Amino acid sequence: MFRIFIILLIVGFTFDLSAQYQLVGQAKYVQDSCVQLTANEYNQFGSFWFLEKVSLSESFNVQAELYLGDSNSGADGIVFALQPLSNNVGQAGGEIGIGGISPSLFVEIDTWQNGEKGDPQYDHIAIMKNGNLNHNSSSNLAGPIEALEDRGNIENDEFFRFQIRWDADLKTLKVLFDCREVLTYTGDIVNDIFSGDEEVFWGFTAATGGARNTQRVCIDFATFETTLEDVVLCPGGKTQLNA
Repeated sequence: MFRIFIILLIVGFTFDLSAQYQLVGQAKYVQDSCVQLTANEYNQFGSFWFLEKVSLSESFNVQAELYLGDSNSGADGIVFALQPLSNNVGQAGGEIGIGGISPSLFVEIDTWQNGEKGDPQYDHIAIMKNGNLNHNSSSNLAGPIEALEDRGNIENDEFFRFQIRWDADLKTLKVLFDCREVLTYTGDIVNDIFSGDEEVFWGFTAATGGARNTQRVCIDFATFETTLEDVVLCPGGKTQLNA
């Protein structure tokens, strides 16, 4: 699988991962911009959070590469989350590290079917809230949808492009996976989820339980104040650059 990714950044900034993030649990740096959230071991948990809270009154864009392991019988997946509680939270098991963290808004990339939570058979993505991963509950805001269009396996020893876009003016959250827009949610998350609190931590969590996989996140780009739009090019795509 071949991908082309270009970012033109004139106004804004990128992050030095080791200086800007709090690592929790078994999370550890494996490269300057990559964190291994779980090793290929049972009952692991790892998360990392941006050290300072950010404001949801501002639009943001987070782009990363996700590695979900090399075993289709492994678990459990990776979560991108927003929560106001702490930059030191998470837990092991089938809750993918986000279980019970409330209030929260999160995107799960789930690689294990928990039937009691309404999980489909295939690897899937959903937008959810308040640390509740049950798709049959009111906490399920969008999805679940297949991670890949062909419902293929994403625990295939490859990295996948992942992107979150928050438009503060439109109150819209968009999720892109493998260069495809998979989910959109529009709602007043500041008031409906965070009780009027605009300030939240953002980060990634992952966990293993009775099944396991190595799971990693590499941050490509993250911004909360930029006047220049970033550009993602998938195979066959093109853009015009103006300076």
